[in-house]
Amino acid sequence: MNDSTVACGSKDLADAITDAQGLLRYASIKGIEVPAELTGKIVEAQALLGKSTEDSQTFDSQKQFWVSLSALSALTRPATIDSVRHAAATSPRVWIQRYADLWTRLTGGEKIEVRHTSSSENAVGKARRTAVMGLLFVVALQAYYEVGQNTAAKYAQEQKTVIAEQERENELNKRRDEVGDGKGAEVELQKINQELAKSIRIQDEATEQTRTRLHWMSAMLFWSKGLQAVDDTPPSETEKAQYILGILDGWLTLLRNFLLPIAWGFLGAALYVSRALADDIRAMAYASERAVLHGSRYYMGMVAGFVAAKFFPTSVGVELGEVAPFAVALLVGYSVEVLFSMLDRLIAAFSTK
Repeated sequence: MNDSTVACGSKDLADAITDAQGLLRYASIKGIEVPAELTGKIVEAQALLGKSTEDSQTFDSQKQFWVSLSALSALTRPATIDSVRHAAATSPRVWIQRYADLWTRLTGGEKIEVRHTSSSENAVGKARRTAVMGLLFVVALQAYYEVGQNTAAKYAQEQKTVIAEQERENELNKRRDEVGDGKGAEVELQKINQELAKSIRIQDEATEQTRTRLHWMSAMLFWSKGLQAVDDTPPSETEKAQYILGILDGWLTLLRNFLLPIAWGFLGAALYVSRALADDIRAMAYASERAVLHGSRYYMGMVAGFVAAKFFPTSVGVELGEVAPFAVALLVGYSVEVLFSMLDRLIAAFSTK
């Protein structure tokens, strides 16, 4: 066997001895009772450092070490060598260290020592930043959706008011013409004029409200160029309003059916990852494979949120009807098993028909 293979084997053994020392340290801190014989075998394994793993005289010591390490790992579960390694403070946060080094160069002072952090601490920080980012993203999208939907609904309501009062004005004018200037008509005309003035006032207020809401809807579409003139003929106010309403309705539909369910699913996944990380660190069980699983959970949450919103929609226009799909998206993003259960029920419903 060549020298590189021997060196590799010696390094693997040295790393295992270091990991065993860390696991033994963890057991001592947590008050886990470890047999003295087991502790002795692991401590004595340090004598193997610097020796070749191919040396037949060390075979018995190597065997005793590996057996002892296996027994120690069983005693410290759910903590493992990998999780203990991730819990050990190994390096400072890169961006903090860079700012500290930059400050040292600018001021010419002494080098600032940044507190070292562990992989598990870094994972918690990353999960926290991801959750906050997801929350802010959901808040921004949800606020845009709610304001846009409410403004469009109020605009349509005020438009109906204007049309209704215009019809009422025409009716009152006809009644006034029918009354004429005959004897005893003064009281009736006064009553009609009062109602007419009230109707005109309501029209003016509703018209002003529609203009204000149309301005807000146009501001919400700040990236849109608006309706352009055709053959040098500028669009009418009605055409502008219909154009703005159509564009805004398209964006609100995109938010309601696609972006918001995905965003709520992502937020649910972020909540799950934060809770799972807390449980892992509390049980000293955070390891590399857990980091991979937590990373994939975000994608699963987004897909689950989208699928749930598509398979379990709520009719538009029902009071609080728009909340249900987003609540389901958050729920399935947090627990994908809920989506599987809902799909099983849906499949069962089709199977019985």
